[in-house]
This record gives sequence, structure tokens and C-alpha cells, in this order.
Amino acid sequence: MPPLKQKLINYFGILVLLVLSVLSGYAAISSVGLALRHFSATPPEVIIFNRGFVMSLGAFITLSAFLIASIAHELGALIKHPKLAKGIMVSAVSGIALLFTLGFISQYTYDNYFVKSRDYTVCKDASSQWLFLKTTVYTKKNQPLAQTKCFNCLNSFSP
Repeated sequence: MPPLKQKLINYFGILVLLVLSVLSGYAAISSVGLALRHFSATPPEVIIFNRGFVMSLGAFITLSAFLIASIAHELGALIKHPKLAKGIMVSAVSGIALLFTLGFISQYTYDNYFVKSRDYTVCKDASSQWLFLKTTVYTKKNQPLAQTKCFNCLNSFSP
């Protein structure tokens, strides 16, 4: 393959990794912000927790490690600095581990320590799951109006 064509392919790969890293980082930051907003002075009647957005933190770390590795490879730094290659590999493996575990850990923590202590219950009709991606809808206990808002929320929110 001609060197110019190979360079263009490498730069396109770096651009794709950059875009995916930024998107997954945005999803991770927004999910944390949304989770913290639920515990303000006036908690809402309906809380929606999406495990997939929390898992995007692991995707962000992994994609960022691949992005750094691609840039370092393009600059020739991986050959000169083996510690850099080792650090990138450790970051990528830890990001993959977080990708698969952080969603379950955050769901468990959210359920047992935050939501139940604030007198919420799971609205099973509005909650959904596809493979390991789970969207859980919580409503305030002892509020009949919350159940109707739960279904209105389900109609306006698509996981």
C-alpha cells in the first residue's frame, strides 16, 4: 500500500477514535450529572436510571487509551518508550473491566443506598432491559399520581 494511502487510513482511524471518545465521555459525564440532579432539595416523583450511560465511562477510558496508542504509534513513540505502551495497555484493560462491571455496581449502589433510602420504588411496567443494558424507572411510594406520571414518562422516554 502506498505510504500516503496508509497515512490517510491511519488519520481516519484516529479521527473515528477521537469522535467515539468524545461521545462516550459526554455520555459518562451527563449520566453522572443526571444521577446527582435526582438528589437535589426537591427530589422528582420519577427517576430514570440507565445502566448503559454509566457503562460509557469504561468505553471512554478504553477508547481514549486506543486513541493515545494510535497517536503514539503514528509518531513512533511506542517503539522508543516501552513504559508508554505498558501504561496504555493497562488503561485499555482497566477500561474494558469497568465497561462490564461499572454498570452493575452502580445499579446495585443506586438501588440499595440512594433510591430506597429516599422512599422510591421500582416501576416494573416502565422499566426495560435488553441484554445487559437496563433502564430502571423509580417512582415515589404512596403516591397514586406517580404511577400515571410513570407511564407518561415511559411514553416520552425511549431507552
